[in-house]
Amino acid sequence: MSAKDLVIKVAGPEEASTIHHVIMDAYAEYKTRQIPSSALDETQHSISKELSSGHESAAICWFDKKPIGVVKFHTDNGLYFSRLSVISEFRRKGVATEIINWLERYAKSLGESIIWCKVRKDETQNVRLYSKLGFSVVGETTLIKGSNTRLSLVIMSKSLK
Repeated sequence: MSAKDLVIKVAGPEEASTIHHVIMDAYAEYKTRQIPSSALDETQHSISKELSSGHESAAICWFDKKPIGVVKFHTDNGLYFSRLSVISEFRRKGVATEIINWLERYAKSLGESIIWCKVRKDETQNVRLYSKLGFSVVGETTLIKGSNTRLSLVIMSKSLK
C-alpha cells in the first residue's frame, strides 16, 4: 500500500455511520483504560448532528473502497483536528501520516497558517508521530472528567508557512 492507493475526501453527515464505525474500531483499545476516551461516547447521531451544524467537518481515508481512517476538524485559530483514527489492521502503515499530510494541504487551501491538536500526554507514540511530522508541543492543559478525574493533554501545532 502506498500513498497513491489512498483516497481522502471530506465527508458529509450522510457518512456518519462510516465515520462512527472507524472511530469505534480505532478507539476500542481505550475501553479498558483508567480514563476511557470520550470518542467512545460518540454515536452516529451525534456525528451526523456535528457535521450538519457546519461547525465540524470530517474526512474519510479510503483504501480499495474500504474506509480505513477518519479525522474530524474545524477552523479555530488555524485548523484544529481531533479523532484521528485508523482501523487496527491498517496501523503503522503510514495512513495517519497521509491523513495529516492531506489535512495540511486542506488547511492551506483555506488560507490557514497553523494546524494543531490536543493529545493525551501519556500517548507517547502519538506525540512522537506528530513531532516526527513537524509538530511542536506549545502548551499543556488538563481535562477534568467526572468529579475528580484529571487527564493531562499536550497542545501540539505546526506552522504551514
